[in-house]
Amino acid sequence: MWGSTTIHQSVKNDYLKEIITEKHCVQSSTPLSHIQLACCWKYCAFPCDKQVCVWNIHNPILQTLELKGHHQSITALAFGNHNEPTLLCSAAEDYVITWDVEACRMSLQQGLNPRGNVVGTLLGKVLYLCFSPDDQTLVTCADNKIYVLNCKQEDILAVLEGHLGVVTAAEFCPWQSNILVSISEDRTFKVWDLTRNVLLYQSPVLSGSPLLSLCMDNRVNQFITGSANGQLDVFTLLHGQQCRRVLHIDLVKEQQKYYCKIQQKLFAFCYSFTPESSSSLWVGTINGLFNINLATGEIDAAVHFEDHLGLSIQTAGSYAIGSRNTNKVFCLLASMFGKHIALLEVHMLELAKMCLQYSNKEEPLSIIARSSLLPTSPLNYELKQKKKSKPAEHSQAAANSIKDKPVVFHTKVKSSGYTAAPRLNMYTPKVNPPKSVSSVMKEKTNSLKGVSKEYPLNSLAPSRLHTRVAVSNQPTPICCIQYSGDGKLLAVGLADKSMLVYNSSLIGTPTVFKGHDGAVNCVGWTQNDKWLLTASEDRSLWIWPVNGSAPVLQLGTETFSKPARSAQFYYMDKFLLFSSGSEFQLHGFHLDTSRDDIKSYKRKSKSKLAGKFKMSDTQEISCLSAVNDFYSYIVLVAGTNRALEVFDLNVGQSVVTVPDAHTRPVHQICQNNGSVFCTQASESYNLFLTTAITDGIKLWDLRTLRSVRRYEGHHNRCHPCKIALSPCGRFLVTGSEDKCAYLFELGSNNFVHKLSGHTETVITLAYSSSAPKLITATLDGKLQLFVP
Repeated sequence: MWGSTTIHQSVKNDYLKEIITEKHCVQSSTPLSHIQLACCWKYCAFPCDKQVCVWNIHNPILQTLELKGHHQSITALAFGNHNEPTLLCSAAEDYVITWDVEACRMSLQQGLNPRGNVVGTLLGKVLYLCFSPDDQTLVTCADNKIYVLNCKQEDILAVLEGHLGVVTAAEFCPWQSNILVSISEDRTFKVWDLTRNVLLYQSPVLSGSPLLSLCMDNRVNQFITGSANGQLDVFTLLHGQQCRRVLHIDLVKEQQKYYCKIQQKLFAFCYSFTPESSSSLWVGTINGLFNINLATGEIDAAVHFEDHLGLSIQTAGSYAIGSRNTNKVFCLLASMFGKHIALLEVHMLELAKMCLQYSNKEEPLSIIARSSLLPTSPLNYELKQKKKSKPAEHSQAAANSIKDKPVVFHTKVKSSGYTAAPRLNMYTPKVNPPKSVSSVMKEKTNSLKGVSKEYPLNSLAPSRLHTRVAVSNQPTPICCIQYSGDGKLLAVGLADKSMLVYNSSLIGTPTVFKGHDGAVNCVGWTQNDKWLLTASEDRSLWIWPVNGSAPVLQLGTETFSKPARSAQFYYMDKFLLFSSGSEFQLHGFHLDTSRDDIKSYKRKSKSKLAGKFKMSDTQEISCLSAVNDFYSYIVLVAGTNRALEVFDLNVGQSVVTVPDAHTRPVHQICQNNGSVFCTQASESYNLFLTTAITDGIKLWDLRTLRSVRRYEGHHNRCHPCKIALSPCGRFLVTGSEDKCAYLFELGSNNFVHKLSGHTETVITLAYSSSAPKLITATLDGKLQLFVP
């Protein structure tokens, strides 16, 4: 199972013995493979030819309850949903019978024959049974038909037809008792309304293999389908009966990833869990049991039968799993090729200890700095300024010699005008003069008088289109956008080598910054919103004053071996942080806008390398992220090798590497930076998101470096669509290639709004830090502002 030489075999064997126990095992007279078994919180039931055997799972050594009434072999069993009375239904080609388990056991103790209630006759070969939430209705699946029966008397309430193949399972929706979901060998599922006996929804073909299993999760109003080739799909069933697939799980790939993590001793990233967790799902396969976290789609724990040599069954053909708010999971399984029936008990606490045995006991990482800087930290770097030299004392002779020379070398020299072109018009009126930066700033200030001083934490998500603006007369891809810290300005980087600065309402003429020789792929603001950073494909990084038109600091090809994929201000504007190739650099810098007209070529702004860090085993860093709004030592880096690496600049080195964070290279890391206009719990800042083409979005917790949730539903197969997190930390929005933006609540896999109306792929987005406003940008150069 583990396939690792780093784990001592004896330690492994000791733990394996304590993880799973075979409580009881018997041999049936006939094979029971592919027959529906039953297991609940107290009992388990299996067929023994023409009779039903019932065990008490807490003490299976007690007398087996044998229920007789069928004249043909039993093909399906199911328990009801209520504890008192505990109903059991058995089905064969002759009858469908319901039993009261406690009443039958009492009758047996009194020496009487237990009797059931026949509710169906000659319905065919029943493959699946299911009780309604109130145990008043029973559904049976026979061939390609679904029969709805009365549990108290023999009465067929409805017959549902429509599947092209054999119906393999059907389940009631606990949150809508009149809704039934069925799956079939035709590889589709259907949603039925039992009040009107009509079909509400029919899915397309989901898999290349038949659908075999169906499970309901009433905590989040979702259901899960499983196919014969190991594909799991999670769907949300909304009140409008519109089904959305929110998660797809390839069990084979997840199994490989799980074993790979075990081999690399990433035990610190294993969670403890309970069988009744809202995000936990037990999946049984022919060779083992897997506990899947439905929030992330990843395997949290696995029990492989081959590792437990004492088990009677090594290859399973049928399963029934049951538990009820305990630290144990009971599993009834039948052999695939033999005739054995076994009851297994999985100890959840011991399984959690197996993961935590080799866990990292050091203090977990934190985005917020919790300790003082070390003397050796590169963050202690200070850019030394040259002291101005004192004027030398001139001798009397030198003074006399200066007096004899004409005084023309002043700081500013007025031009004589000899080189100027002759004036043709004595007076030319100014028509529609270009607005100065100061006037634009005044307009921006006036247009933002209504901005609230505090971000409304309970505000609705921005979903209504307010304004649409085209950044150019011709379609121009927008590469990046970012709001200033006060939420009043928006910087837009374009593929036409320019940057625009709009006000937050996209009103008025933007300020234009030009000079790069390549597409502007990064923009960034300082905390005081006076300086702007741009990084371009021309292997340069420039810093601009917001009120100016020329850059005050330029880093070029002597600094960049490759174009910067990510660049930003860092550590409360003390450093420049940017990536180039397989390394990222930390530069101290000083900005000075004063100029000498005589020595205009000489720039007083400067930067100097403070540290250089290389990401291991990658050709190029695809993205990086760090918090600038408060002191943080952590820098998150992702590379083309699909790995995620965490650097602690207090110690000046990489501290953790997560291999295969996504199936494709991560193209954006989005951190919870919060906002000066709202306050969040300190632990919330340890959450961050990553996204990759074709692999959805993952939410991570830095303290465990484990993915805690996964978001799917948007289309991202080609372009690196960006994501954004709201300042309140409640909403996540992502771009999509179907000309929409999808808005999620951070605690749910299902998107709450689909923002349409775009004319091209939504490539990047930005949340305002001061108000619940969202701006989306498309590949054809259009900005759209959404408000609640």
